[in-house]
Amino acid sequence: GLRMFGSKLHLISIIMLDLQQRASVTGAMNKAYPIPEFKLSSTQIGRIAENLVAAQLMMVSGGRLSPFGSLADDDGTDLVIADKHSGRLVRLQVKCRQADRRNPPGTLQFDVRKQTFRSVADNYILYVVLDPNDGFLWRAWLIPAAELESVASAKKDKLVITPNPSMASADRFSRWRCEGLADVARVLVGSGVSGRAVIVI
Repeated sequence: GLRMFGSKLHLISIIMLDLQQRASVTGAMNKAYPIPEFKLSSTQIGRIAENLVAAQLMMVSGGRLSPFGSLADDDGTDLVIADKHSGRLVRLQVKCRQADRRNPPGTLQFDVRKQTFRSVADNYILYVVLDPNDGFLWRAWLIPAAELESVASAKKDKLVITPNPSMASADRFSRWRCEGLADVARVLVGSGVSGRAVIVI
């Protein structure tokens, strides 16, 4: 019995020594080749927002709104939204900023490049706020392209807006503010903004 117990202890010692050696080698390799810390690029954030907007508009409208992505967005069109009931087509340019909804900032800055801006009928700029903690789109502004220049600050190569995300704010962008994507869907189907209540169509 003692001999068997001693053999087991010897085997455990060998295993522990092997694990320590492996950990030492792994630690040395990690120092020589450190694992990089990743951070979402602006392109990735934009693509995430576009996909979330498309999926949520389809969901909250009960399938009435059908989003289509653009293969090339050189004209500023990220999504084309088709209303199955009316047959209307709406073009959206989606702009996204990240902010924690539990600790919201006073204002957010969104930019639209003049090069891709088109002030034509049925063109909208959809500004959305993405919570980086859980990917929730918690605020939006849906501004007709034809009205953007009247409220945006014109810079050399871009149009800038700085809205307050609070639903209690009465800033100059509040008339286009939507509490969520359900509100956005209501505007797109011609029902008007529902105010603070998020109502599924």
